[in-house]
Amino acid sequence: MLKWLLGDRRIYDIVSAIRGCDSRNWCLKLVFSARFRALLGCDRTLYTGAVRAHKRIAKSILKCALDGLNMSDEHYLVHAFSAISALYELGLIDNRESYVLTEFAKICTKLLTHEIEYKEAVEMLDKLAKEYDDIIMS
Repeated sequence: MLKWLLGDRRIYDIVSAIRGCDSRNWCLKLVFSARFRALLGCDRTLYTGAVRAHKRIAKSILKCALDGLNMSDEHYLVHAFSAISALYELGLIDNRESYVLTEFAKICTKLLTHEIEYKEAVEMLDKLAKEYDDIIMS
């Protein structure tokens, strides 16, 4: 029904990432949901929740998101992947930021599904931060 009301699959994907599946991991929501809100034009006057206005993010927030992951976040990340893709298709997010968010979501998913160990996830994050220091602040 919601998909029908919203019409465009991309809008549905973004809205369901922001208001659908929730996470108890505040840092993970700051990485994804808070940024999605800002990209859609929400600000603190329109929305009382977290809004991350700038694409730059501290590596410590990403590390906090890794530290707080739990199995319920796997579903949250599925929606985040769809929203990133939709935001990119709609021209609301640039290629570099889209790539960083997608790669970080992949790291989280691989850690949750035990494809990688925590140490490897941190190493992957460090490499991503080094390559994209214009987005990930040390």
